[in-house]
Amino acid sequence: MTDFLMIETLCSLGSRPILATVDISLARQALVLSQNHKSELIYMLGIKNGFYAFESALHVFPFGFDDSAGIQNLVQWNLPSTWKELFEKGTDALFCFAEDIFGYQFSSFQGRIVRFDPETGETEDLCGTVEEWASLICRDFNLQTGYQIALEWQATKGIIQPGNRLLPIYPFVSDLGTYELTNLYEIDAVKGMRSRADFARQIKLIPDGSRVRIVPKNLGK
Repeated sequence: MTDFLMIETLCSLGSRPILATVDISLARQALVLSQNHKSELIYMLGIKNGFYAFESALHVFPFGFDDSAGIQNLVQWNLPSTWKELFEKGTDALFCFAEDIFGYQFSSFQGRIVRFDPETGETEDLCGTVEEWASLICRDFNLQTGYQIALEWQATKGIIQPGNRLLPIYPFVSDLGTYELTNLYEIDAVKGMRSRADFARQIKLIPDGSRVRIVPKNLGK
């Protein structure tokens, strides 16, 4: 019996692989994260080399060097120049391997699996292993991935394009930051991460409880 039953279960719920079969030897050399997380991640990618699941709410990045439109691979996604360098120091220590519908990053960090919040630049501890993460996703995919929002969006506005995420017009951390469809827009995931970095840097300088004026701009249209 496999030690990675929940990883296999999660893969079975996903789309077709984003990229062709992973080169395991090359992945072991190229992926920079803790050894136990690397082994589990490569096992998952060996089953499906990147996939979408739960109405595209969950996006698992593939391993490879294909930079075709709409494809963000693990190597490219984790380069500082893609988006990390725009956040506060320490973000480069994250190895992001998947994201939810809002662009929150599931990441390997200091031997743990965490969720990185691009609005605040902060991390939330989730669990210890990729297998435990897969179990968490399968057990509560609506909360963990934003499935219901993705479902409602596509029912009313059409398919979410590969490589895109749904971002809030008014940030979720603000008083106006609701999860209503009227407060969301679709944008390329890289552009979305880069646009949030400036906001995350600014709010770090503001004392808790302070009032700020948020002016929405660049809605990805």
